[in-house]
Amino acid sequence: MRILWVEDFGASATAQGLLSLFAGVLSPELRYALDPRINDLIEGSTAGGKSYWDRVYRDLPQWEPTEIHVATQYEHIQQLLGQNDTPYLYDIALIDYDLTEFFSGSHPEGIDPSRAGIWIYNQLVRTHFPADRIAFLTANEKKVEKFAEECAVHYLLPAPLCFSKDKPALTDKPDVSLAKWVEGLEKRDGGYLVLRRGLLDGCGDLADSLHGLGTGAEERIGFNHFLPKEASVSVGDMCDFVRSLTLMLPIARPDVDVDQDRPCRTYRLFLRVLVHEWENETAPHLVSRRAPLGAEEKDIRPTLGYVMKRARNWLTHGDRLDRVSIREVAFLFLISTRIMFAARSDRMEPYELQLMRLIAPRQWNCVPQAVLDLAEEQLHAADYTIRALWETCMDDPNDKERESTKKKSPRDYVPPRTYGTRITRLDEFKKLPATFDCVKALYLMLWFGLYPREPRVMQWGSNSHPKWLSDVLVGTMDIAFGEKVAELMAAAGKA
Repeated sequence: MRILWVEDFGASATAQGLLSLFAGVLSPELRYALDPRINDLIEGSTAGGKSYWDRVYRDLPQWEPTEIHVATQYEHIQQLLGQNDTPYLYDIALIDYDLTEFFSGSHPEGIDPSRAGIWIYNQLVRTHFPADRIAFLTANEKKVEKFAEECAVHYLLPAPLCFSKDKPALTDKPDVSLAKWVEGLEKRDGGYLVLRRGLLDGCGDLADSLHGLGTGAEERIGFNHFLPKEASVSVGDMCDFVRSLTLMLPIARPDVDVDQDRPCRTYRLFLRVLVHEWENETAPHLVSRRAPLGAEEKDIRPTLGYVMKRARNWLTHGDRLDRVSIREVAFLFLISTRIMFAARSDRMEPYELQLMRLIAPRQWNCVPQAVLDLAEEQLHAADYTIRALWETCMDDPNDKERESTKKKSPRDYVPPRTYGTRITRLDEFKKLPATFDCVKALYLMLWFGLYPREPRVMQWGSNSHPKWLSDVLVGTMDIAFGEKVAELMAAAGKA
């Protein structure tokens, strides 16, 4: 969540006063930017001899840091509005009504500084910033109320919301606090606000990383390790790819396809762009040869690559992933960007922490062994089901489609050894049942790829997977292994 706060601080401000103003909106992971005075105020707040920043990001890690960017001068907001990027940079805007101290020296012609908040509100709406995500935060509530009455009659603008600085609650609905309003916006759109912010920030970070690659840039692009050398992509190609993803993210949540009881089409369209590059030329087995790891390192990249290739096939051909949810969008984006771009540390980036709120709402420091035991049972059951399907397929002498496929592809004479390759081959033979859960299969492919040995004795902390991947695995256990595991996890969370 990123909030733009337009405030001139005409009166004196203290860290304590600012924190109390946003009590309930921003938990301890609060960050201020743009105005050095606010940074100094907040970072001056210490606990146990540590700075506020260290206390938040090291001692009290959270899934997502909420940011407030404070615009205290006209130059700040002028630059934002001039770039017309405000709807991409921010999710919510809070505006003071009287911005007398906002302008240094002369102010633009036609703007009355004592009511400049109205002008900024109008400019934000004109840049297509959703009016229902803009609110006045001011001590001039009566003046805002008058402006709201005039909007429908004279200005053809949506009437703005208003929160009082004295008591951060809606002036016309005292029971709706600033905290409740922000929380309602997040929940109202089914997580879309959180998803969009995580994806946009991710695309921005990835674009910056591409521009900073320097000499030998192409070899440092992770995606090139999945391709034959003659098919390598350039930094420009990857920048275009990132830019195309941002264009698939409208500022307001798209309508849901209610008639067919399916998630909105925008999620599927976004994923089709995301997985498009994982076409036939990509070969996950190449990555270990083109960019070998150390002898002691376990290479997880082929497994992640096969997950992306299977997702591409199902999204491009047929309707196997028509019921994909917002959670899968976050999951596939995180997996894809981890292996397509330059190598990063095991630590999660800020945008990944935001997406983890959708993938795994709870962070687990330890997973009960009973949950892992049940997960292992479910892995064996899933493996048995796919093996049985494969044996049935191969034992059918009248299956002309299978025979014709085998003639075209000699590799089909070799029995597949893994869960993922069995699914791939069964799909090629059109032998996957119509009821087969392909969403669940994507998560299971990840588990089978990371725990290939049998018996798969899973113990928390005994694997060598990076921290970010362990968080993803645990966060998606309810999807991969079903209701029983979900119930055990829920019970453990309450304990």
